[in-house]
This record gives sequence, C-alpha cells and structure tokens, in this order.
Amino acid sequence: MTFVMNVSLPKHDTLNRNILTLLCCLVPPACIYLCLIVLGSAALTFLVFYLGICTLIPAADGLINHRSHRRSRHRFMGRTFRMHLGLVYSPRALGEGILSGAVFAGAVIAFFTLLRESLIDEERLRAVLTNWNIDRSAALPLFFVMILANPIFEEFYWRGFIIHRFRGTLRPPLGMILSSMGYTSYHLITAGFLFGPISGLLLSLPVFFAGLFWGRMRLRNESLFGGILSHLLADAGIMAVYALYIADLLPAPG
Repeated sequence: MTFVMNVSLPKHDTLNRNILTLLCCLVPPACIYLCLIVLGSAALTFLVFYLGICTLIPAADGLINHRSHRRSRHRFMGRTFRMHLGLVYSPRALGEGILSGAVFAGAVIAFFTLLRESLIDEERLRAVLTNWNIDRSAALPLFFVMILANPIFEEFYWRGFIIHRFRGTLRPPLGMILSSMGYTSYHLITAGFLFGPISGLLLSLPVFFAGLFWGRMRLRNESLFGGILSHLLADAGIMAVYALYIADLLPAPG
C-alpha cells in the first residue's frame, strides 16, 4: 500500500489547512442537527446535506485550488484531480466492495434480528419519525435516496474530499480516523434520537469502523468505487431492517 503525504507546505499553511478540514468535518453534524432535530424536516436534511455540503463545499474548494494551481502553472484538473479524489476505476476495489458490502449487509440484518427487542422502542421510534415528517408515503423515496444517493455522496465527501485534504498534511492513519469520526458524528446524533443514547452509541461504533475500512480501501486502491459499492450494499441491509421492523410503525400519510 502506497501512501503519499505532502510535507512541502509551510507550517502555518499546514495548520490552516487542517483547521479548515476539521471545520468541514464539523459542518455536517451541525447542519443535520439543525435541519433534522431542531427543524424536524428529513427532506430539508437530505437536501442540505447532499447538495449544500457534499456537493458545494468540495466544489468551492476545487475552484479555489484550481485558480491557485493555474496561477502557479501546475495542472490541477483532469486525471490528476480525479486521482486525488479517488475517482479512478479499480477492478480490485469493486471486488472488495461487493464482498465486504455483502458481509456488512448480512451483519446489519442479523444484528437487528437478534437484538430488535432491546433496540427498538416502538413508541419512541414512532414519535421521533413522526416529528421528522416521515410517514409510510416516504418509504419509496427513502429507499431510493439511501440506496442510490447516500453511498455516492457520503463516500465522495468523507473518503474522497476529506481524506484528500488530510492526506496533504497528516499521516494517512490519522486522516482516516478523523474522517471516520466526522462521518460517525451525525449517525450518533440520529441513532441516539431514534433508539436512545446507549443504543445510539452502540449502533454508531460499527459506523466508525466501517468508515475506517472504507477509508483504508480508498487509499489502498486509490479508488472510491469499491467503497461506494460496499456502502451501497450496507445501506441495502439497513433498508431491509427498515422494511422488516420499522415501516409498519409509521403513521399513514395525511
């Protein structure tokens, strides 16, 4: 496994870059807490997270860096830029993604099947989902969002954009840990409200280790696509749990 770390930046530039990257890790949980917990809108949460955070923040960073590199006559766009963000095809990554994703999906379903009695408080879950404006009519849109959009946007942001920024100034293991902590933070918020603080913490631990796994996969293969596929299958397992144990708890639309 080959890791590259840029050590040519002056110390103050390195510090500034790390601070900005850490802020990019804090923005998602803050926005999700505001949109979902305070405002109680799942639709607004998805919109702000996917388009406002996962898309606009990397786009703004890329534009700023493109102008900087153009002034210094270094090539930024094209294949080099795609490689930085892991947008490179890798057959090995796809194979690892399928295998690991199937394991993750099976583990999620088995975990909830065995522990659903202690994890799911039906009254609490129903009240929280109702407060977020999620009813049975949301089942199909939620399925497509979680399966088709969520893996792509989350992997691009956390294992593409964030890991790339940390990779320029920190050793890869530390960058992976910080990225995974940011990724886990808003899962801890949502799981804590849905299932209670203790169960939320328990459910967030696998999220953290999955983030580490996908980060390592991304760096080892220089590709995001294996992580996206693995993430997609893991989310399919989550949606299977939703269909089996949660959907019937939701109120009818209207």
